[in-house]
Amino acid sequence: NTCSVSAQMISHDIYCITKHALAAFTETIYSEIKQSQKKCNENIHILCLCPGYVNTSFVKNSALLCNDYNTDKKYKKEVDEYQKKWLQGGGIPIQNVADKIFDTIELIESKQNEDNASE
Repeated sequence: NTCSVSAQMISHDIYCITKHALAAFTETIYSEIKQSQKKCNENIHILCLCPGYVNTSFVKNSALLCNDYNTDKKYKKEVDEYQKKWLQGGGIPIQNVADKIFDTIELIESKQNEDNASE
């Protein structure tokens, strides 16, 4: 599951709450899968990706769904300023996140192949 570093933040913001719920759900599934793998010979992996700020237009694209963004100049300005501030540090390039996901999958597959070869 793709979560967010926001899952670890203490906030009443709905975004943080939903990301925390997704992380908790993923950890619960991981725990249940781990228990069932002891009983059968399944090899299932559960991952929860929690990157920091990724350089996307997430904030602006979300605002575009809101009618106020298109009709209220003050709201549009606030969203645009927030987007600029949000990405002020540059954020993680989205390609880096994708690369890390594929690197992790390859690492898991490599480890799995090593384990199968040693059996």
